[in-house]
Amino acid sequence: MDCELNVEVIEALEAEIRNKKLPLHVQKGIMFRESESDTLMMPVQIDYPDDFDLNETLCEVINKTYNLK
Repeated sequence: MDCELNVEVIEALEAEIRNKKLPLHVQKGIMFRESESDTLMMPVQIDYPDDFDLNETLCEVINKTYNLK
């Protein structure tokens, strides 16, 4: 999966990968500042097994990062 994510979310995802030993591999690009919101963003490529639910993991990480739940 290729996407651009907030740097805080990427750091939280990497911590989650280490803590839970998740079968994910994250390749990061060059950080940039998004002009409309002035947010630090980074392009990433996330590799994962076909049977892994990446959406669930990303939702958990985003909810924890922004205290949504």
